[in-house]
Amino acid sequence: MKRLAITIGLLILLALLGAAGWYFASPLFLDQRVDEALPFTLPDPTEVVAQGDHVPSNEDASLHSLAEEEVGIILPPTAESTELTPTVEVILLPTPTQDLVIEEIPITEDIIEATATAEPVAQAPANSPLVIGQGQFVDGDAFHKGSGTATLFQGPDSAYLLRLDDFVVTNGPDLHVLLSTNPTPTDHASLDTYLDLGSLKGNIGDQNYTLPTGTDATQYKSVIIYCLPFQIIFATATLQE
Repeated sequence: MKRLAITIGLLILLALLGAAGWYFASPLFLDQRVDEALPFTLPDPTEVVAQGDHVPSNEDASLHSLAEEEVGIILPPTAESTELTPTVEVILLPTPTQDLVIEEIPITEDIIEATATAEPVAQAPANSPLVIGQGQFVDGDAFHKGSGTATLFQGPDSAYLLRLDDFVVTNGPDLHVLLSTNPTPTDHASLDTYLDLGSLKGNIGDQNYTLPTGTDATQYKSVIIYCLPFQIIFATATLQE
């Protein structure tokens, strides 16, 4: 009877060890993929220019080219100049073989009309998300590797969202996504103040993580893929404004 009890105990212990071994080791050989879409639409960067800029015309390009090549000062035309033909004054800088020259170049009606009818600036929609910080993932060490882009957004509803794009990281047991106030943590001791956004949804693919309401997202300077059981950093992305 005693031998039977010992045998049963050993079998239970082996089963527990096997389950623990599978839990900790299986993620190293299995990938979990995820593909989440952004909950909002990003503006087209080709259609958004800085406020105050204007859409350049051919005439603008000609004047800018002249100003750059001759290093001149161009006086813009005025709307009141109706009786006399307006001109721009170009100062040509002297060269070793040429003295200082000031030339007057007439402004044609085409240039005036093009300036007056310039197309309005394409502006970002008022409800566009703002990028608080963005960075590229780097390896935690020689064995734990990561790549992809981490972007911290403030959405149209003012809520904060962390987005991982083209993301790949070495899989592991109980990986979590952390935000840290340290831009370059290397271990558990250097995490400083951090916010745990929960379990990593997948070690491959695009994914979103919502920050708790009331969080001051601007204080966080890095995104960490972190293994809770072993307190190991798998990958880090330093967020830059």
